[in-house]
Amino acid sequence: MPNLSRPLHRILAVAACLMFAEALAIPIAAAAQAAGNPAQGRAGAAQFVCNQVTSLTLTREWYDAGFEQAPGIADDRWQLKARQSGYITEWSNPNSDFWNQQPQSPCANGSASPDHVVLTVLSWRPPCCATQAEWEAQVGKAVSTLQSKYAGLKRIDLMTVVRGPRNQGCPAPPATDEYIAMPKEFDAALAGVAAKFPGLVFVGPKTEAPSCAAFVGGGPHLTKEGNAAVAKAIAAYFVNHQ
Repeated sequence: MPNLSRPLHRILAVAACLMFAEALAIPIAAAAQAAGNPAQGRAGAAQFVCNQVTSLTLTREWYDAGFEQAPGIADDRWQLKARQSGYITEWSNPNSDFWNQQPQSPCANGSASPDHVVLTVLSWRPPCCATQAEWEAQVGKAVSTLQSKYAGLKRIDLMTVVRGPRNQGCPAPPATDEYIAMPKEFDAALAGVAAKFPGLVFVGPKTEAPSCAAFVGGGPHLTKEGNAAVAKAIAAYFVNHQ
């Protein structure tokens, strides 16, 4: 009579391995999705010809503190277009002189028409918006303006300035009429605009300072060390989206 115990044992062992592999694949897939599908944008696999950070001088502070030199960042495919008080009201206006600002550290190719834009959204003095609807309208105009300026645009990441720890203020007050805690209406509006432009607009990382000590006083400007830490954190995200 044939011995069936050994074949049955092998079948059960193979089945157990398959079940384990399937269970392991689920969290790996979920992690990839949460990270923005890094398999499609891992370091070294170019997604875009030219990535442009479109912003204000406050953003330039962390950009110049080591963003392009961070591990995995392709510095020849990144550039910065920034002006003092580069608020969303300027970038939403196709006739603004701010568009004439020459890029800093221009991309090796495609500098005049970047296909990926990281847009810092801000409006302090005078504030453009208070409600979610007002923010959405202003940011939506900026998206349309970017599309009109850059015909080959494939992706826009919306970002805010650096926040306080846990998106809260610090013991020292920030500069007059400025803030480091982003209002909930503001964050909701960025998500709302991304929903209106699926596949084009995304909400970028909501970067927080490592501590209140990273700010000069109560912010929003960061110390040299604070800008270096923030540049590294932001770069770690965009290594997968560049």
